[in-house]
Formats: sequence, C-alpha cells, structure tokens
Amino acid sequence: MNLSLKIALRYFKSTRSSKLINLISLFSIGGIAVGVMAMVVVLSVMDGFEEELKKRLERGDIHLLVESKGEEYFDFSREMEQKIFSLGDSIRQLQPILQTEAIVRSGNKVQGLVLKGVGDSQFFQIQENLIEGTDGKRPVGLGSSETPIYLGQELAYSLSVFPGEELLLISPIETEGPLDSVPRIKKVYVAGFLKTGISEKDATTAWLPINAVRSFMRVRSGINRLEVRLSAVEFSEELAPKLQEYLGPGFSVHHWKDLNAHLFSSLVLERISMFVILLFIVMVASFNIVTTISLTILEKKKEIGILKALGADTSMVSRIFLYKGLVTGSIGVLLGVLFGVSICFLLKAGHWIELPDIYYDRNLPAKVTPLYVAFISFMALLITLVASVIPTLRARKMSIVAGLKF
Repeated sequence: MNLSLKIALRYFKSTRSSKLINLISLFSIGGIAVGVMAMVVVLSVMDGFEEELKKRLERGDIHLLVESKGEEYFDFSREMEQKIFSLGDSIRQLQPILQTEAIVRSGNKVQGLVLKGVGDSQFFQIQENLIEGTDGKRPVGLGSSETPIYLGQELAYSLSVFPGEELLLISPIETEGPLDSVPRIKKVYVAGFLKTGISEKDATTAWLPINAVRSFMRVRSGINRLEVRLSAVEFSEELAPKLQEYLGPGFSVHHWKDLNAHLFSSLVLERISMFVILLFIVMVASFNIVTTISLTILEKKKEIGILKALGADTSMVSRIFLYKGLVTGSIGVLLGVLFGVSICFLLKAGHWIELPDIYYDRNLPAKVTPLYVAFISFMALLITLVASVIPTLRARKMSIVAGLKF
C-alpha cells in the first residue's frame, strides 16, 4: 500500500485527542452522503416522470404532423397515401384530420375546445381509450341531435356532462346570412369520454366525424392536418426530412419533439436547476472536510516535522492529507449512492407515495440512470478534492523546525 495512503488511513483511528476531529469527519461523510443521495433520488424521479411522459406521448399523441403552408385545406389522395407509406416500414397509420376551434355550451357552462374531425376507421381507435360511453347507441329522449362527439375526460368533467347529453357547438367564425352575419351552431350528443394519458389534451380536445366538422365549418372537401403514427416514436426524426422532401416546400413537417419542445425544454431546465441546487449540499459538506484536515494538520504538526526530518518531501506530506480528504469524500459518495439507489428501487417496487390525479402517474416513478449516478459521484469527488487541496497548502509550507518545536 502507498505509504501516504497508509498514514492517512491511520489518522482515521480514534484517539483521545482527536475525538472532535473524528466527529467533524462523520458530519462531513454524512453531509456528502445526504447530498449525493438527494441528487440520485431527485434526478431518478425526474427521469422516471420523463420516461412515463414519453410513453404516453408515444401511445396517445402525434408522431409526425403535416400541415399546409399556403392553402388552408389540402386534398389527401390515394396516391399520396401510398407514396408516404413507401417512405419507411415504420409508418403504421395515416390519420387525415380536419381541425378547428369552437365554443361548447352545456347548460350555463361555456368553454373553448379543439374539434378534431376524424374518419370512420379512426373511431375504432377512439373506442380503445373510451372510459365511459353509450356503447354506440343513441339514448332516446335526450335531444334531437344525431351527431356523436367524444370528449376528453377532463373536458367532460369541467362541463359536468354525461354520455347521451346534448351539447351546443358554436364557431367563433361567423357566416354571412341574407340579413346579417350569423354564428355557426351545431347540436351534438356526448357519445363518450376519452382518456389519452395527456391531461392537457384531455382538457381541451373533442372528436367528431370528419363530415360533421365539414358541415360545421362549411367546407366541402379537404383536410388541414395529416397525423402520422409510427411503430416507434424514435423513427420520427429520421422520417421527418424524407417526408418533407417528398411533400415539397408547400408543406411543413414536424416530429413529436418539435411539437412538445416546450415541455421537454422545461424538463431539462428543471433537471439542471435541481442538480445545481442539490450540489450546494455537497459543497457545504465539503467545508467540514476543510475544517477536518486543518485540525488534523495542527494536531499532527509534530509528526509532519518528523516525517520531513526523515526525508519525506512536501508532495508526500500533501498526499497524506489529500488522501484523507478523498477517503472521507469517497465513503460519503459510496453511502449516498447506495442509499439513493436503494430508495429508488423501493419506490419502483412498492406504491409508497400516491400522487394526485393531475400527474401522469399516480405512483412516484423512479428510473436510475447509471450515467447520471457516475456524473454525480464524479462531481462530489471533485468538490471533495478541491476542498482537500486548500488546507494541504499549509502542510506543504510547514518547516521541520516548526513541527519539532510543537
């Protein structure tokens, strides 16, 4: 074993004159362990939330979105459909959408929403996410409308409606009549509620047959959005430029990260902020290391003088106290990682913490990323090393005579 390391390890042994130093060392180890544990748990939980969010976006949101830059509406032909499918084997479904904004009225409650007109085949997919509905049958005696509408779960709760109830859709765009401008109004009945897993979408979106939306918007043909679903969301960034090249400059193609850029940017910002804040815990704990090494140098002043008299150079003396600081920091980092990872696995294994309904998952998710754990450990050890260097400069300057006079 290296002589400097061997001497540093001997300084950890408790003696009557160094109990205070050992106590401060324990506080140093505990502080570093708590800081590292907090960073591991917090970043793992944030990674868990992000992973759950990505899963829900992959299952219930758009992978690629095509919109027209010039014309408000464009035709979706059979030829275009076949050409897009030929661009990649990962393309699973094309969903032509006619989308608009409207105002919905239920009794005295009025709210804005996004209307998505979808084809008949897509209504089978809507049934998969249906949490409550009329089973495709129109209840008798609840109104005169024959047009079904599917509401997001949160939107239905905010309107306090039930399946079968009649709603009134009002377009903010008026239609010129023979006497004056009149609002566009359409009666619909609630066919069911959907839960996509994305609360923002469930609170603002409703689905109708595309012909019903065309009638509501006074549009004869065409769509204004083409939603592309893939076998895996990871293929979206690869396929987006291919699709853009085929469609030409008259269309804009956005992949799922572009559509949710604000969301993922906020998650990255939150992760960085939490990491920096929790890193201060380790920095505060490192102040105790400075104190511990400084007191050890004062206590071992005579031994330092003897070592120098026996021929030890200043670098060897410095390494003794650097090793002491690094060993203290390493023990704290190791304990922090062990406790942090253990807490994360406990969170994954059992439902210890239940979250409110507004979150994507009722259970607190945790995903341990080895890269993050390694980076946290490296940063904690780096701070420990810097904190250990500061007091060792005093030991380097100590002369043989000053040590032996102590």
